Amino acid sequence: MAGESLNRIDDTVLVREAQRGDRAAFEDLVRRYDQAVLRLALRLTGSEHEAQDIYQEAFLKAYRNVGSFRSSVRSIPGSTALLQICASITCAASRCARKMRA
Repeated sequence: MAGESLNRIDDTVLVREAQRGDRAAFEDLVRRYDQAVLRLALRLTGSEHEAQDIYQEAFLKAYRNVGSFRSSVRSIPGSTALLQICASITCAASRCARKMRA
């Protein structure tokens, strides 16, 4: 429990620093959540190739939009935002694929 709380605080600090333009802080967030994002993308797509594409797009989108991440400790900003971005991209890619097949 204490470790989880510490990770939330660390995430909050990293997000705030990344919002101030600290690339190293964003890189720390990437290292912390890269495997979780990749696992989610793989679980949602079932394809390693698609999962890799979504993984890259998710972190690129997160970098471009880090200023809009919430920095509240309760929201667990790093993990929540990154996983939401990954799920959103996966859903959008799935909709595009269905339209192209139709």
